[in-house]
Amino acid sequence: GVGPARYAPFAVGVGLAMLVGGRLAGLLYRPELLWRAPFEALRTVGFVSWGGYAGLFAAAVLGARWLGLPAPIVLDRLLLPALLCSAIGRFGCLSYGCCGGRPWAHGITWHHPDARIVRELGREASVPRVPTQLLSSGLALGLALILMLLTTRPLPPGALTAFGVLVYGLGRASVESTREEARYGRFCLTRGQLASLGLAALGLVATLGLPDALGSWPVPA
Repeated sequence: GVGPARYAPFAVGVGLAMLVGGRLAGLLYRPELLWRAPFEALRTVGFVSWGGYAGLFAAAVLGARWLGLPAPIVLDRLLLPALLCSAIGRFGCLSYGCCGGRPWAHGITWHHPDARIVRELGREASVPRVPTQLLSSGLALGLALILMLLTTRPLPPGALTAFGVLVYGLGRASVESTREEARYGRFCLTRGQLASLGLAALGLVATLGLPDALGSWPVPA
């Protein structure tokens, strides 16, 4: 029900917010390079999906008033296409040799010197690895299909977003376990797993706190 005069700038703003968020997260993901060689860090290609999702949520919340709609409704409309975009975008990670997993005998090997994993880790990194990019793509696509089915039910505003965040956080934590990254704490979790579980916790709280405005959402004990 939003006219083109308001919808078009909002759509462009969402895209720019995701682009800027992904780029900022990419810079912050390597703070040592940003501190040691800031110009080199700015010239190095790098986008992080967490920043893209943060930009999406920020644009939805800030743009809701511009659209004249409640923020939960806007988020419900944006999360589904965002997951579809993520499912497609992961093939860019795959071709670029970014976000690869730990060594695995049946995995994919990157040999090109411009592939990120070869450029940053050297030729010795050209070994078969778990295709985490394809796992991430499958997670996003599968969750998008589930949310499509849920749109046929009379759910309260924000239900799709809350449930989607919960499931994505849990699934992403599983995918992140295949990454070759530093691990922290007693449970040896990576940064990606910590972020994923934090996101799942937020999704769980949001799901349990949804109002039963339409009489179709179970009230938690």
